[in-house]
Amino acid sequence: MENASAIDIHTHVYPKEYLKYLEERTEYPKLVRDPIGGPVIWDSGVRAGHVDEKGHVDVDYRVDFMAKDCHIGIQAVSLTVPGTYEFGNESTKWAKWINDYYASLNEKYKGAYACFMTLPLNDIGASLDEIDRAHGLGLNGVGLFTNVAGTYLDDPKFHPIFERVSKLGLPVFVHPATPVVSDFLAKYKIPVPLWGYTYETTIFFTRLVWNGVLDKFPNLNFIATHLGGFIPYQFERIDYAFRGYGKEFGYALGHPPSYYFRKIFYDAVNFHKPAVMEAIMTFGADRILLGTDYAHRVGDPKRAVPNIMELPLAEDDKEKILSGNARKILKMA
Repeated sequence: MENASAIDIHTHVYPKEYLKYLEERTEYPKLVRDPIGGPVIWDSGVRAGHVDEKGHVDVDYRVDFMAKDCHIGIQAVSLTVPGTYEFGNESTKWAKWINDYYASLNEKYKGAYACFMTLPLNDIGASLDEIDRAHGLGLNGVGLFTNVAGTYLDDPKFHPIFERVSKLGLPVFVHPATPVVSDFLAKYKIPVPLWGYTYETTIFFTRLVWNGVLDKFPNLNFIATHLGGFIPYQFERIDYAFRGYGKEFGYALGHPPSYYFRKIFYDAVNFHKPAVMEAIMTFGADRILLGTDYAHRVGDPKRAVPNIMELPLAEDDKEKILSGNARKILKMA
């Protein structure tokens, strides 16, 4: 395949107006211009992420950089931390504004962008309305966060969102929220992007599976970030733990957890080849998607495509990971 046709399922754009709003805020979440770290997103008292004011914001530059330097033709953009659900009565306004902005990227840059809508997850009714509205704008899927104020989205109160998305047949990209273990990470000076976000992905998808959400909504296509966190590396332990402790904790499933984990998609935002091969051996090449996490500091977008091309895989499997799987779930021709 031509590398320029590769699809990046995990990349982020901050609209300038959103960053301006964050910089004007005096409470968390907010943007602070640190003399050492540069523009930093602070949330829940921790450094939740950094802003690259060219890579995260300049959408013209990104198209050229991705195509020429990274051999990526389509960027599936989503909102990263902070989500609009943290803004109280302004959450819906900002979710709509960002979705309108993302729709404009789809329209202006024909074929270069594909965008996941964001939702005001603090308001379920408003989220349902926004799903319908943003779907009408032609957005390509739904972007969710792992938790809202410490409540993970497997909670039944969020199930109406899953029901609506399932009916529309949209993929669900789940990005880590600011971790519930933020205080612990800050105390021991562990960067949130190192273990905080991989922890969030691991806990969210474990809860999603163990609490039966994939039994209830079997047709949903969930995308787990950062190669599924710790899940591929402890895969056998997950089934053993369910068998050993499931009844004790009140869990009941129609199949072992491994059955459901193999129905989830995983982005290859991990450029350590043995780790990627571990995930492919665990879930199959049909469940792995190319990702860069651009423009965050953890990772190297220029290595994303070569990293897949250099794996000891059949060419058909490489094509699936680079673009075929993404085209299927994004419903691209």
